Amino acid sequence: MKKLSIILFLILNAAFAFSQITYQYDNLNKLSELNYLDESSTVDEFDELSNRLSKMINSSQVTQCERTWKLSGSMTAVLDCNGKLTISTTKTEGEAMPDYKIGTSVVRTYPPWYDVRHEILSVVINDKITKIGNGAFAGDLTEGGYDFTSVLIPASIKSIGSAAFEFCTSLFSVEIPNQVTAIGENAFSNCTALTEVTVSWASPLSVPNNILANVNTSVAILHVPEGAKALYQAANVWKNFGKIDDGTPDPVLNISINSMNFEAEGGEQTFEIISNIDWTIVSDATWLTVYPTSGSNNADVTLTAEENYDEELRTATITVSGADVEPLTIIVTQKGVEIIPVVIIETEPVVENGNGVIAISLSIPTDATLTGSLEIQFPEGMILDEELTALVPELASDFSLIITLKENNTWLIEVVANDLRSAKSVEYRKIMYIAYKVEETITQGTYEATVTKLGFTLNDETAINEDELPVIINIVEDIITSIPNIMADTSVCIQYGRLSVQSPDVETVYVYSLSGILLHEFQKTTGLAEKNIDKSVSKILIVKGSTGWVKKVIYN
Repeated sequence: MKKLSIILFLILNAAFAFSQITYQYDNLNKLSELNYLDESSTVDEFDELSNRLSKMINSSQVTQCERTWKLSGSMTAVLDCNGKLTISTTKTEGEAMPDYKIGTSVVRTYPPWYDVRHEILSVVINDKITKIGNGAFAGDLTEGGYDFTSVLIPASIKSIGSAAFEFCTSLFSVEIPNQVTAIGENAFSNCTALTEVTVSWASPLSVPNNILANVNTSVAILHVPEGAKALYQAANVWKNFGKIDDGTPDPVLNISINSMNFEAEGGEQTFEIISNIDWTIVSDATWLTVYPTSGSNNADVTLTAEENYDEELRTATITVSGADVEPLTIIVTQKGVEIIPVVIIETEPVVENGNGVIAISLSIPTDATLTGSLEIQFPEGMILDEELTALVPELASDFSLIITLKENNTWLIEVVANDLRSAKSVEYRKIMYIAYKVEETITQGTYEATVTKLGFTLNDETAINEDELPVIINIVEDIITSIPNIMADTSVCIQYGRLSVQSPDVETVYVYSLSGILLHEFQKTTGLAEKNIDKSVSKILIVKGSTGWVKKVIYN
């Protein structure tokens, strides 16, 4: 019994040491030849087992953390303590790695290192290996793949088997020598970290569509031999890479601006192209021309815009294009011509004397003739002053006004046709002043009169029409002189250049041109006062008294 206890102790120690020995130890395979001991085993059989285990433990030929697998009689795979898996053969003529079954329609078989795949940090395939077997390093969707990030494929490799690296989700780069003439289906599918592939074929190798299935090649780079870029850009599978690099500099195409603005008058502006390739430029608008339209490398480009005669702003797009680069665009805008309103109405604030003036201007050629009319309706408490309503002085000798009172405080003003002075340009011209009076009952505030049915026709049959135009009247002081009393006991006339003013008050007299320029100012006593006036200054004068009256006089 004591002897049996000693034997069991030796067995337990041997079993502990056995757990520390790696699976690649060749002698370990021999353990499968031993029969398990039972109660009928002899002491000699226990001694033999103990001796064998001791030899295995004491062997100096094995590193305990290293694993070795026999793939064939001449091929081995060794995983060292640093996580490097090396596959080699002793056959001088070369040897293909075994194939392993993988796929939904077959019972999968696994390479011997599959269960320790997460310990494999790099893979070295030595020369004389001619094929990487089917499923040799294939991972699994649910169980995960290998942790190595790159693989060195030697020039001896002629083919890469189906699913050889499928689900190697840590693999980010691979280099394939030009001796490889065949790549199997799904060879690198689901290698989701793969971002860099290097190939050496002068012409792209024809490969299955799915060798890179579920790999985002649009963000990956493919390195190809110099001068082969165009071939790979046209080749199935390879053309899907986001960048194909053949060692030549990346194409550069930049522009100095992305927008440009022109005034309505048009003109020229320039921008700069910064490039190392050939380029072309196209304008999508006939009014915007480009020079030059093509070139190479850096250049200055001139854009010429024609004058814009339309009121609306217009837009054009300049497109700069080159090979292997995204086209660039410049948005060009040009202002429209400023259209001056045809009719301008101006008013001055009404003060305490209750008199106001509305100026009407038209944009017309100065060599045109003019006929037409307008109606103006005043709000309650205001009336048109027929005596002071007149054409501007420079037109008075060529035009005449006919004023007719209609219903609802509306006045029709007609301009009788006469020639205007000769000229060739279009300009704003005041044609008349519409004078009005405000009752003293009207308080300070803003009021609105309305010009309607404005219609004038030029001698070239051009029509100027406005259906309705508002006229804002501002009363800025309380009215102290009512309409019936403005002209009471006051008379003004001019003869032979001498102005006579008859009024009952001592007051200041102001003499204005019709355009509102103060020409004279003088004091008068009660009764008659006279003042010499130069006729050349203005043919029509507006004379005002400081007591509030206003008169219009015309040289005879």
